[in-house]
Amino acid sequence: ESTLAFSNDKTKVMILSTPQMSRVHHNFRDVLKIGWLPINERRDLKLLKSCFKALHNAETWPGYLKIIKQEFPKEPRSSNSIRLVVPTENGTFQDNSSKQFNNLPETIRNCKDYKTFLRLSRIFLRSRVQSD
Repeated sequence: ESTLAFSNDKTKVMILSTPQMSRVHHNFRDVLKIGWLPINERRDLKLLKSCFKALHNAETWPGYLKIIKQEFPKEPRSSNSIRLVVPTENGTFQDNSSKQFNNLPETIRNCKDYKTFLRLSRIFLRSRVQSD
C-alpha cells in the first residue's frame, strides 16, 4: 500500500510501498505530474466543494454554516459575478471558504454545475502551485 509524506517545506516527498520500490523524490513537481495536489491545496479544494454546496443547496445546508452572498445597493459591472461576504471573525468555515471562493476567477465562481466547478477549481489550484 502506498502512502505519501510531505515535509514542511514542500520539497521532499516520499512514496512508500515495498522496500524495493521505496524512494525519495526531491522534486515536488513529480507529485503534480501524477495529478495529486499538495495538502494545502487539497484543503482549499475541500473548502471550495463545501462552499459550492452551501451556495447551491442552501435549503439542506446547516443553518450555522450559512454562507452569505454579497449584495450591492447599485448594480456594478461585476454584479453578474458571485462574491461572498467575508465575516469579521477569523478561522471559521465561513471566513476561510469565502476568502477561497472570492479568490477564484469569475468563470469558476459563476459555474452552476458541481462537476465542472470541481474540475475547474482543481485546475486553478494546480496552476497556483505550479506558478509558485
